[in-house]
Amino acid sequence: MFGTPTQSHRPNTLAEQYLDLARENLPVVDRVLCEHGDNSLFDYVRSLKCGSTPSYQPRDDLFEVLERLTRPLLGASVAGKAARDLAEFPLILTANHHGVNSVSQSFQGSLIFALNALQGAVPTRTICVFSCGNVPMNNSEYPRGLLLYHLYPDRDFSAIKFPIFPDKYKRCMVSATPGFDEGMLKRARGTVARMLQSGRIPAGYGAVLRSLLCEEYGRDSVVHLQSYSEQSVVLNHRIWKKLFKEQVKSPEMVYVEIERVAAELLQQDLLNPNSLAYNIMFDPLLREGVLCDLDGVRGCWELKHLSDGMAPRSSGQRISHGHGTVFFWGIDHSRKRVPLRLREEGVKGLMLCGIDDRGDLFCLPFTPQTLIENMQSGRLLPSLFSCFLTLAFARGVVCVGGYFQAEYLPEMQRRLARALHRSGGYGDAAESVDRVKTDNYLSGMQAVMIKADKDHLISAGPIEILTAGPLGKEDIERMAQVSVRDAHLAGLFDTAPDAIPSRLLPSGWSSQLASECNTLLRDSIVVK
Repeated sequence: MFGTPTQSHRPNTLAEQYLDLARENLPVVDRVLCEHGDNSLFDYVRSLKCGSTPSYQPRDDLFEVLERLTRPLLGASVAGKAARDLAEFPLILTANHHGVNSVSQSFQGSLIFALNALQGAVPTRTICVFSCGNVPMNNSEYPRGLLLYHLYPDRDFSAIKFPIFPDKYKRCMVSATPGFDEGMLKRARGTVARMLQSGRIPAGYGAVLRSLLCEEYGRDSVVHLQSYSEQSVVLNHRIWKKLFKEQVKSPEMVYVEIERVAAELLQQDLLNPNSLAYNIMFDPLLREGVLCDLDGVRGCWELKHLSDGMAPRSSGQRISHGHGTVFFWGIDHSRKRVPLRLREEGVKGLMLCGIDDRGDLFCLPFTPQTLIENMQSGRLLPSLFSCFLTLAFARGVVCVGGYFQAEYLPEMQRRLARALHRSGGYGDAAESVDRVKTDNYLSGMQAVMIKADKDHLISAGPIEILTAGPLGKEDIERMAQVSVRDAHLAGLFDTAPDAIPSRLLPSGWSSQLASECNTLLRDSIVVK
């Protein structure tokens, strides 16, 4: 049974109809609106709890890894602050994909997540976003380039893709993609000129894009980094600082790839027989229980489909994906991910195997040392399950996710605790896993919108805010007072396609939504 709207005095608009459909199809959204719909965003963010109970494993190694990974990219001062803040408040945002963040939904999730620090309610000077890198460069959040939400009133209110990387990288995993180079930036500057000439973007957007490409992307300290993952850490930090007026004491943005952090920790855990990861992967009875109990859980694996994927295939026949992977992703020569499963190979013993897109076998001995060596060489990447196992379940870090994570992470937790209980000898571990807060949610909400014209409000990512002008103290204070319900209405441009079947989204729906947002929200939301 779903909750009723927190405010019933508004007319039955398309926006409200879509919000009701989102509540029906995304139970987490319904729960949050039932419990917090009339609360301010500031009060809601203050309600997000971080772990105060002891974790199964100490967290000190996490703080050391975070500082070591970020020091060369963000400097010793920011890296040290981030490690100290995380030690005091073990709370991270895990709703975002890695890459330069231009997506209105995930960008504004970060902005809302920072409200405690922006309002001076906590002494933290950084916010930590641990973002997922095992996604292709051309996915919906478009890490291959930037998304622009400018749009004109006589056109559909959908985002324009602005590419940085050429087409050949579109199916590469973000985690495995090399850094962009001067040639790519030169082509991107040419694209800006053509888009301006053809009228695809307004002049203000062109000026912002040119500035970013020259002053930020083109900095020697950025363009000479070896990986796009590292470049994204620096660019997200620098772009974030530009979003606020000088009088705003904004926290430092520490936006790191969750798989890189997890891989560093796993290289220690897999040599530690007392760690949770070591026992789950190398105690045969416990491993079998975990594989069976988490079979079919989102973010884990579907064993039957993975087994079917190991069958011989005709030349040119594509491998079916979408069924997860066991503990790690393989990375093939084309920098694409390979789903893996465990199987016995006679005298070779237990192997971690998969078939890549070309039909070639990917196979490694399933031993601690082999796993460590292949993570170091870039052939293996921790899966989503292994990331949460390492950070949340073993070290008790509270991961604030999107509406999908807030459903699958508690299920992952429940089934993992059950497997630990049933295996014998892991009662303490099961109880520790059970104590972790896993249902914190922060996506689907937006607090800042852009005027497309006098009658339409649309989504705002960082490019739009930079074009309209940075956020001042008054904007932050107003943003903090936006209700959770209004923030969900403002977020429907991104939430509706996730929650509502496409057949129920008629042509022109976003234009009507933009008009209704102007009527419903212009006096309550931050408008730039």
